[in-house]
Amino acid sequence: MVEPTWLHITASWLREKKIETVYPQLLEGSQRMMIGEMRKFRIEQLRRMPEIQGYDLWQSTDYPSGLEGFIWEQGLVNYFWEPKTVGPEEFSKFNSLNVVVSDTDISERTWWEGSAVRTGIYSSYYGSTGIQDAELSYQLVYEGKRVSEGKKGGVRLTPGEVTSLGDIEVSVPVVGQRAGRRTAVDVALRGHRLHISRL
Repeated sequence: MVEPTWLHITASWLREKKIETVYPQLLEGSQRMMIGEMRKFRIEQLRRMPEIQGYDLWQSTDYPSGLEGFIWEQGLVNYFWEPKTVGPEEFSKFNSLNVVVSDTDISERTWWEGSAVRTGIYSSYYGSTGIQDAELSYQLVYEGKRVSEGKKGGVRLTPGEVTSLGDIEVSVPVVGQRAGRRTAVDVALRGHRLHISRL
């Protein structure tokens, strides 16, 4: 049995800084940024590269220490095999057999209100048969309301290929306040969805 000394140290630090009450929100934000944004971005980079036909996730569970002596907390589940903020359903949106991906850099995924944003869209398709006439649709949603949308028909997909679907452009609304995660672009192609960004 391993004594979780690193968790005791963390708990003592939280008490010392008097942030025990806000720690759950800080932890949720950290996990969402690490898994929901950074890992999503890296997987999208791989899925846009046709020369790469497969990949492995380096870490599925948190681990107390590696050979270097550091604590590894980049797993999909924590030390106790409990799911983190980004669960299987959300993770599968960008890590499944068929996905729609964006070429927007991680530094450009938070947008200024009132701006017009253009991003390239790709499909990484590994279905069993080709698709001859799919429709790409996208919409900008703010607080549950669709404020911008568009469609593109005639999309053809070949199994085992990465296909450029062209650029889409959306106008970000002027909201006059911090919007947080309430604004996102939702892209859909034959039931496969992608959330690109937030305001």
